[in-house]
Amino acid sequence: MNIDIHVDERLTAFPQIYCAHCGETITDPSNANLIFKEFRLKRSGKIKNGIHTVHKSCDSPFTLQNP
Repeated sequence: MNIDIHVDERLTAFPQIYCAHCGETITDPSNANLIFKEFRLKRSGKIKNGIHTVHKSCDSPFTLQNP
């Protein structure tokens, strides 16, 4: 997942999620999509790898470049 940990001048740390396509910080969570490759699991579990966050406007270009 595309996360940076930002540390401010008071040494307070907080995560910032950035777009995997354009690299800009996603400031509005309602303008974001999670992208992951769907596949059949042999048993129940979690998808932990290959998860990307993109702006909604970057969704199509990202999926075209990363089939």
